[in-house]
Amino acid sequence: MSSSRRHFLKTSAGLTVGFAVGSLPGCGNPGSSRSAGGQNSFTPNAWVNIAADGSITIFSPVDELGQGSSTALPVIFAEELDADWDDVRIEMSPSDPELYGNPGFFGLIYTAASTAVSGYYRQLRHFGAQTRHILLLNAAQKWQVPVGELATEPSTVIHKQTGRRLTYGEIAGFGSLPDKEPGITDADLKDPADFRLIGHSIPRRDIPDKLSGVSGYSINERLPGMVYATAVRAPVMGAGPVTVDDAQARSVPGVRAVYKRDRSVVVAADNTVAALKARRRLQVDWTPAGEVDAFDSDTAIRQHDELARDLVRKGEIWNQQGDAVPVLGSAETVIERAYQSDYVYHGQLEPLNSVVWVKDGGREVEAWVGTQAPVYTIKAIAKATGVDESRVKLHRAMLGGGFGRRSISEMDFVDDAAWLSKQTGEPVKLTWSREDDFAAGWFKPASGHFLRACLDVQGSIEAWHHRVAVQEPLTTAEPGIYESIDRRPVISMPGTDHLEYAFPHQLVEHLPVEPGIRTFSVMAVGFTPNKFAVESFVDEVARQQNTDVLEFRMRHLNTSPRAQRVLDAVATMSSWGRSGENGHELGIAFAEYHHTLIAGVVDMSLEQDRIRVHDVWVAIDPGIAVQPDNIRAQVMGAVVYGLGNALTERITFRNGRVQQANFDDYPLPAMAETPRVHMEILPGGDEPTAVGQTGAVLLAPAIANAFEQLTGKRLRHMPFTRERVSNALNT
Repeated sequence: MSSSRRHFLKTSAGLTVGFAVGSLPGCGNPGSSRSAGGQNSFTPNAWVNIAADGSITIFSPVDELGQGSSTALPVIFAEELDADWDDVRIEMSPSDPELYGNPGFFGLIYTAASTAVSGYYRQLRHFGAQTRHILLLNAAQKWQVPVGELATEPSTVIHKQTGRRLTYGEIAGFGSLPDKEPGITDADLKDPADFRLIGHSIPRRDIPDKLSGVSGYSINERLPGMVYATAVRAPVMGAGPVTVDDAQARSVPGVRAVYKRDRSVVVAADNTVAALKARRRLQVDWTPAGEVDAFDSDTAIRQHDELARDLVRKGEIWNQQGDAVPVLGSAETVIERAYQSDYVYHGQLEPLNSVVWVKDGGREVEAWVGTQAPVYTIKAIAKATGVDESRVKLHRAMLGGGFGRRSISEMDFVDDAAWLSKQTGEPVKLTWSREDDFAAGWFKPASGHFLRACLDVQGSIEAWHHRVAVQEPLTTAEPGIYESIDRRPVISMPGTDHLEYAFPHQLVEHLPVEPGIRTFSVMAVGFTPNKFAVESFVDEVARQQNTDVLEFRMRHLNTSPRAQRVLDAVATMSSWGRSGENGHELGIAFAEYHHTLIAGVVDMSLEQDRIRVHDVWVAIDPGIAVQPDNIRAQVMGAVVYGLGNALTERITFRNGRVQQANFDDYPLPAMAETPRVHMEILPGGDEPTAVGQTGAVLLAPAIANAFEQLTGKRLRHMPFTRERVSNALNT
């Protein structure tokens, strides 16, 4: 694609990310062309191909992790295109960030942080409207009438005066591109009152194939002559294998070879079962890792707690408003509390895997990977094989969960497959065992929180001080990016800001710790532990004043009608105020998550020192609800994820090694333990906001608040294991 054509329409309506015209893999040439099936088709831009049979292929730039965004984004485009949804086909876009980068995520193709719908929304509406206008221009030229006399119905252009009609498929047979881009402004977009697709129940397109078992997961890929492999990575970051005793591994039938690399040992076999069996028989000695070899997570969390409490040690300011420290210093009474949270594993259910084939004598690569960051994947393959990035063809597969694990730039689960295919010249499918995924995981960091507050004469919070001792994951996962953003802890600290609560004086400090443990983004990033501390402390301050915890929150949200609305809604849904029914109690929490406002109430009880959550009510304001049914599904899934984080999920280290190995000692919520989730969506605003991870941040504080209401005791260390519940009840 030439540079001039690549940038055609690129800066339309002031947007900075490309809406390009040109030939693309699988979508024909620009303008009128012939499709692979021999019929005419029309490709007015890089996002859509309209075939003469009326089928409309819209390219989705996001990876499908089960969150439904691969349907939501084409819905947005199709809305402004005025396409009949039954005509729409969806394909994954090529991995070209210049064409498909998310303007809400630094222009990257990167499916994370709940940014897909909110990031692409405005861009896709403009691109859909431009495509519709190009169709109108072609119809006007054919009929020799002014464009202003034309209108559209689903997938059809109509001439109002004569009643003549042209389907989009018919226009595809003769359509051509205009000499210059159509000038589309916000005024040319649909009135939301006229939406046919956005805000309505549109079934997700990925579900039927998943139910029938034909969805394209990389773990299902089969290629002729494929080598099956697994790898064991260093249990401590930076270590490498010194000696490898592979005699027993090589004796397993079907094992071809064992390879020693700088940071891993790779087993090649005729099938995955043989590879995994041989891996269990490997004996590997690793290079020393210095202080990390002595790392103990329990000791570290105590040190985090001490650091957060040490007011002599100044932290790095994350958020500041007013003069919190002087106000607290002169206050007659200061309320203080401390909270802790443990390391957390991603817990994606599909094992980490990839398929890589170095072809044509090592001159090109084809790969099948379920990845959240396709550009990172291509870079990792190119680095491991020595093949130029332009010669790496990536088939973007479905993902059986990711939660951030499949977005790490190192792409450790792809690197070994690419390297081995380079050595053998054969396609390689590499699959990690769950035990190796735990041992070489990239975890949500543990944290220690110390909070202080004082009240004014009306009993409202006047000054708020929150100190967080935590490792910023970018220090290990993306040190270059961390330095480039002036060492801002953008993963560990979100959720400590108060964009809705009206505290006159606020200070939030980050106390950096760098123990050298592999850490990275895990679902809801810092919001989960940070909102646990924030919403627990708000509750405790209210209770100390003998004030209703809902009324206390409402008072401090008096400048945010949206926030008060979601709290009022969830209170009504849950019949807030009832208490002590059959050994159950309610707890409430509120959160702002990337401009989405959400409130939740849990109904919990105790069963032999185990917390049981029976019902969860959630009210959410996601701006525009592009797919309401999918928002419900996303929030419900996030609630279950947050339940596991709150009650059972805990990674511990001894001598620098992860102690958990599988889901038997890292338990996730079982179906019988999941609560009933009741949802109400309260659309507000003119654009969508983040949704995917919001439900996860509510569970821990709401449960802790309900626990105190039920028992008079407080849980301040997440997760709330049975042992911690028992200790709290007996102190």
